[in-house]
Amino acid sequence: MYSFLRGTVASKGDGQVVLDVNGVGYELLTSGFTVSDCADVGTTETLLTYLVVKEDALTLIGFKTASEKEMFLSLIDVNGVGASKAMQALSAMKPDSLALAISSGNVDAIVNSKAASRKNAELIVLKLKSKFKNYKIENGEICAPMFITNETIESATLVLTSLGLTKKEAAEWAEKCYNEDIKEASVLVQKVLRSMNK
Repeated sequence: MYSFLRGTVASKGDGQVVLDVNGVGYELLTSGFTVSDCADVGTTETLLTYLVVKEDALTLIGFKTASEKEMFLSLIDVNGVGASKAMQALSAMKPDSLALAISSGNVDAIVNSKAASRKNAELIVLKLKSKFKNYKIENGEICAPMFITNETIESATLVLTSLGLTKKEAAEWAEKCYNEDIKEASVLVQKVLRSMNK
């Protein structure tokens, strides 16, 4: 329903960010990392979003990066791991570190970081290990081929996939149309759409 929201940061802290979008305050549940990386109160910010629908509540989740949203979607696909547990994991470990732990079957790393209970960590590894099998350490750094490193391209890619493009097509168009003057994912998305319609 919502792919992203762009507005003024009204408040942030304690696992949530409130964005003022044209006079409407959207309260987004976020990870601690997103709160830390979010723009200052009173400035403009764009957050990717996901709407969790339950019988008794609607919860809007906010993400600073496409990597975080993609990991969230992977986690909630695991039986027994709902939105709250997925956000707990993403507040304890960044997406690439969590993906590396999953790919290597390192249940202890997930448990010790308090990202999940042992039972849930084992389920997460069992379900997602093959998905993140290409994660590894190279020269002391995490090599994460699944995620795009540039945040603007990364976020634009996710928006474009929500509009019907495959991830490969979206990434190729975003990279093709990107230049260093583009700071906002929404601007890059508009440029891609204009280029596609030529």
